[in-house]
Amino acid sequence: MLTKFTSAQNTVSLLLFCLLTAAVTAVIPFLLYTLGLRSVAASKAGILATVEPLVAALVGILVFKEKLTVLSGAGIILILTAVVILNLKSEGKQDKTE
Repeated sequence: MLTKFTSAQNTVSLLLFCLLTAAVTAVIPFLLYTLGLRSVAASKAGILATVEPLVAALVGILVFKEKLTVLSGAGIILILTAVVILNLKSEGKQDKTE
């Protein structure tokens, strides 16, 4: 990585690009997730966060024309099933407490 930076023609723009990439892929999503916890229960936010790999797989398939393999298809189905089951269980607990 150091050789990439030292051999770059415009080091300042490369550094700005790296900082922008870090902000867009890590800092901003983390801040938005943390701010979202103000209005959503942490348990539900955790369940919804498990959908992230599913979205990443779908973006790869639809946008970047990656092939849908048996394993990625099974993973998508398992994640969706888990989210549905967890939501059904949490709804059932809320109905009993009301």
